Amino acid sequence: MEKSTCKFLLGLGVGSVLGAIMYRCSKTDKAKELKKKMCCAAQSAAEKAGEWMTNAKENFNPTTEKQ
Repeated sequence: MEKSTCKFLLGLGVGSVLGAIMYRCSKTDKAKELKKKMCCAAQSAAEKAGEWMTNAKENFNPTTEKQ
């Protein structure tokens, strides 16, 4: 086998093993709880960004002259 092919297959094997481990860890109760917390945090951030956008639109006055 060529050296580059051997390195590729080794990397493929290591990546597969690590992927399987990560998949297994992501199915635990702790991981599900963390996913739920991250989802709630993302929703909260989106709501806050929406509030900021609404506030900015309300306070924007296009008739103000630029200097």
